[in-house]
Amino acid sequence: MSGPQCCSNAPALNSSCGEGHVEELACLKCYVSGSPDSNLAILLVSDVFASQIYRKLADKVAAAGFYVVVPDFLYGDPYAPENAERPLPVWIKDHGTDKAVEDAKPVIEALKLKGVSSIGAAGFCWGAKVVVELAKYPFIQAGVLLHPSFVSLEDIQAVKVPISVLGAEIDRMSPPELVKKFDEALNAKPEVDGFVKIFPGVEHGWTVRYKDEDAGAVKSAGEAHKDMLDWFVKANNIKIEAISEPQFPSIPEEIILHILSNLPVSSLIRFKCVSKSWCSLISNPKFNLSTTQKRSKLIVVPDFHAPSFSINLINNDDDEVSAMEIPKPEAISQGNLPRSKMRIRGSCNGLLLVNVHEDLFMWNPSTRSCNRVFSHFLLIRKHPIFQIVSGLCYDSSTDDYKALMAIRGVI
Repeated sequence: MSGPQCCSNAPALNSSCGEGHVEELACLKCYVSGSPDSNLAILLVSDVFASQIYRKLADKVAAAGFYVVVPDFLYGDPYAPENAERPLPVWIKDHGTDKAVEDAKPVIEALKLKGVSSIGAAGFCWGAKVVVELAKYPFIQAGVLLHPSFVSLEDIQAVKVPISVLGAEIDRMSPPELVKKFDEALNAKPEVDGFVKIFPGVEHGWTVRYKDEDAGAVKSAGEAHKDMLDWFVKANNIKIEAISEPQFPSIPEEIILHILSNLPVSSLIRFKCVSKSWCSLISNPKFNLSTTQKRSKLIVVPDFHAPSFSINLINNDDDEVSAMEIPKPEAISQGNLPRSKMRIRGSCNGLLLVNVHEDLFMWNPSTRSCNRVFSHFLLIRKHPIFQIVSGLCYDSSTDDYKALMAIRGVI
C-alpha cells in the first residue's frame, strides 16, 4: 500500500497548461501531444495525482518525434491528500491498477488503428504497476518504470519486453535493495533487455513532483527524463536529437520581439514550442500588449457547441481579414452547454473575458492560456434574478489586467 512518502508533495494542478490538447481515445479522455502522423507512440501513466502534471513532460517527449498520450485512468478523480474523509486506502479501492490495465488495452488498439507501429509506456509510482503488467504481454514494445509502487520481483521476472527501472535512493515504496533485485532478475533474463539505475540523493516522485526554482531537483528530473527517452529510442533503433534547449545565435531580445510581433497568431502558438525562452516571451502579457497594438481588431465569432472558436484578425494597414480556428480551452469546454450559459463579457488587448456558468475566465487566444478569475455562484444563489455588467481593462500602474463585474439582484 502506498504510504505518506508516495503521496507527499502533492502538485499544483492546471487544466489549461500544455501545448497539446485533450481528446477521447477508446472513450477515455487523453492529453495528446506531438504529430499524429508519427508511427511511434508513448503512453505516460500517471501516479495517484491528476495526469495534468504530466503535460509538460509529454510536450518535452513529443518534441523528440513521438506521439505522446497521457490517458486519464483516474477518470477525473485524483487522490486529494487534504480530503480527510477519503484517505488513500479508501480512495485506492476505486482506482485499482488492474482496471487501468484493462482501460489501457483499447487505448493501445486505438493507436494502432491510427497507424502507430510501436508503442512504449512509462509509468510513475502507481502507474508503474500498470506498465509492468502491460509489459508481461506484447501490448507494448518497451516500458519504463519511474519510482515504482506495487511492483514486485515476480512482476519483473515476468516481463517480456525491454524494461527500464529508474529508482530513487530515498524510497520506501521501492527501496534501493528491491531495485537491485530487479536488476539481478533482468540480468538473469538475457532474452529481455533491461536497464536499472538508482538516482542518488532523490526521493520517491522526484521525476515529476519538483519545484522549478530548485536547480538540483530540476537537474535530477531532467536526467531521468533523458534516460527514459534514451530507452525508448534504443528500443525503436532510431536516432533522435537529445531533448535540450535549442541554441540560437545571440540576438537581442528586442529584435526577436519585433520579429515575433509581426507574425500571425497561428504561428505564435506553434513557436511557443521552439524553446523555453520563446515560450516565456510569447506568454508574457507585455508581449501580448505590444502585438495587439499593431492590429486594430480581434473579432471572435463563438459557436459554443463547436470544439473551437472562429477568430477573425483585421490588419490596421490594409483591412485585410484573416480567419483561423482556435480550440476552446479545456477549462471552458464543459460539454454542449446552452448558448445562454456561455458569454464573452469583455476584451482588452487581445485578451477575452469569458463567462461560463457561474465562473469568469480570462483567456488569451494567442497563447491559449486560460485562468478562472472569479466565481459569482453564491451571489446568484442569493439573487436568482440578476443583471450583469462586466469588462476587462489594462492597468498600466500595476502592469496587469483587471476583470470588472457588477451584479445587480432583482428582488
